[in-house]
Amino acid sequence: MLALIIFLLTLLGILTRPFKLKIWVFSSVGATACIALKLVSLQDLKLIFSLIWDSCLTLIALIIISLCLQALGFFEWLIFAVLKLCQRLKFKDKSAKIQAQNSNLALNSSQNSLTPPANSQDNKAFNTLFTSQKASDLSQNFTAPQSNTTPNSNTQNLSNSNLTLNLSQAPLFAPRNAPNTLIISAKALFIALCVLCALCSMVLANDGAILILTPLVLGLFLRAKSVDTNAVLAFLFAISFVCDASSNALIISNLTNIITANYFALGFADFAKTMFLPNLLGFLTALLLFLLVFRKALRANLTFRAPTTPKLSGKFFAFYLALLAFFVASFFISREFKLPLSLNCLVFALFLLVILWRKAPKKASTTLKNAPFSIIIFVFGLFVVVFALSKLDINEASTALLSTLSQDKFTGIFTLASLSALFSSVFNNLPMVLFGDLLLGDFFANLAQNSSNLSLINEPNFKESLIYAHLLGCNIGSKLTPIGSLCTLLWLGLLANKGVNFSLKNYLKFSLIFTFATLFAACFGLWLVQEAVKQITLYNFA
Repeated sequence: MLALIIFLLTLLGILTRPFKLKIWVFSSVGATACIALKLVSLQDLKLIFSLIWDSCLTLIALIIISLCLQALGFFEWLIFAVLKLCQRLKFKDKSAKIQAQNSNLALNSSQNSLTPPANSQDNKAFNTLFTSQKASDLSQNFTAPQSNTTPNSNTQNLSNSNLTLNLSQAPLFAPRNAPNTLIISAKALFIALCVLCALCSMVLANDGAILILTPLVLGLFLRAKSVDTNAVLAFLFAISFVCDASSNALIISNLTNIITANYFALGFADFAKTMFLPNLLGFLTALLLFLLVFRKALRANLTFRAPTTPKLSGKFFAFYLALLAFFVASFFISREFKLPLSLNCLVFALFLLVILWRKAPKKASTTLKNAPFSIIIFVFGLFVVVFALSKLDINEASTALLSTLSQDKFTGIFTLASLSALFSSVFNNLPMVLFGDLLLGDFFANLAQNSSNLSLINEPNFKESLIYAHLLGCNIGSKLTPIGSLCTLLWLGLLANKGVNFSLKNYLKFSLIFTFATLFAACFGLWLVQEAVKQITLYNFA
């Protein structure tokens, strides 16, 4: 019972952050209490450290990689490419098309560029917007107080029942008579940014992606001639949801994946092959629902100040893109030799830091200084508390429940994913993924010892089906509430710092629509994959 009390108090402290203390303080206090009360042994501590050190270093390195690429201009080039692509798409509205043609639409305009304005005040506002939140915020500021910016004559204050948006950097808005404007389809831009967000979360992890893309999306709307709060709401909610929902593709896409893969010794290639279809179906389902629910907000075209070509040349962009492709490919090789995931990430992060150091030593120093190394302390302390909780009788009860419900692969996948989703949304997916991993380990051990369940345990990929279902529930199901994932908490903090605030009521209104549908689509994809593997295995055996 003491372990449960300590866990709840620790989680409450992390989510509310009284006295504005860093989150690792609360996890450390909880871990100290568990050790002092002898709820965990020295052997348990060694096991926990072996589970989390590689995962934490991998996440830290991925965030450093994201911030280095942002400082090098990689993401600015991506946004420019997205705008250029959307501009080439046809307008449904003929009047908008005529307007676009008469506005001298040219992405090579020498005015109104993505580079900072000449005016010092405008330059300061621009840099505030287009600079990503410090990486250290990941380990200390998941929640942020609401902005108390007072609107003035240069501030556009927009609000509705869903969103409050205070745009204090009003000088960045294009004048109404600006000759160089870019009119694009809101739906086209929305789809393009969702795809970009999915790709970034797959390669750079969901936390790294949200750190970069949230300020960039806000920056785009600050460059708009007018702002529809419903459109802002659609874009911001979508990138947050996609960052978590598309973090199932690779082991490195989410900290939960890394922890689970290390615990069960999952191969990088096997993980990618198994989760490709579930991740794709989940993303497509979410995207279709977005377009349906937000159809009214995405009908209108968006008018932006036309940007110039980014400072980063196309050759260097292609070079960094090739590096990312090589970075992902390297895991397929290193994993076969059982090398730690963090090795690839640290080498690549060091390489980018060297490049950034040669171009801008101050930026490289700041990036390295703000790396969230305290995440190791935070995760270790949190996992000590969860490990103590796993030793309670609740663990045995949960194992019995799983044994009852997991009578076949289909039932097991959907049942476990649903349970993991519900508990992740309430207790956060980081403690839930470890608790679920420990639970599944005991469950598999009990199945092996129970002769009546030999047919179940010997079924091809039955164990893997439950492991991947657990991950889908933790990664997608955590979006049900704002506290379900660290990525969502970080996103809310970034928005609050920019004057954008969602109410709990309106967040739940959308999360209830998207979460379960996306989760069930992904689970169905997982079942299809596992059934295909089963048939192939049986065919080869025959």
